[in-house]
Amino acid sequence: TSGGCYIQANNGIVLHKNVIWSYNVHIISANHSFKDYSLHQSRQPIVIMEGVWIGAHTVILPGVTIGRFAIVGAGSIVTKDISDYAIVAGNPAKIIAFRCKKCLDKMNVEFDCLICPSCKSKYLKGEYA
Repeated sequence: TSGGCYIQANNGIVLHKNVIWSYNVHIISANHSFKDYSLHQSRQPIVIMEGVWIGAHTVILPGVTIGRFAIVGAGSIVTKDISDYAIVAGNPAKIIAFRCKKCLDKMNVEFDCLICPSCKSKYLKGEYA
């Protein structure tokens, strides 16, 4: 279940199909104004694309887009856009791996060429970022 979540949508949140998140995820679409705490700053909405998986205790901050089939690791703080098929983790969230565009399995980012361990598809790193 996804208990303990906090969703603040003052600037809007766009959720595409097949998005899942775990417990204690915070999705915050607006910050308070620096001059008047009773007001919120205007920003673009948060956009979470198709097939995204968000781990427990993640915080997603205003104006970011999380790309198709991305995975956000538990405890991450998302402050910037995440590209399609990226696997990110940390504070701030950074790319640690990618998912295969064909079978969605995890591919490590150790080499200039990414090879899916499951379906053997090959990609250049530049095809992802």
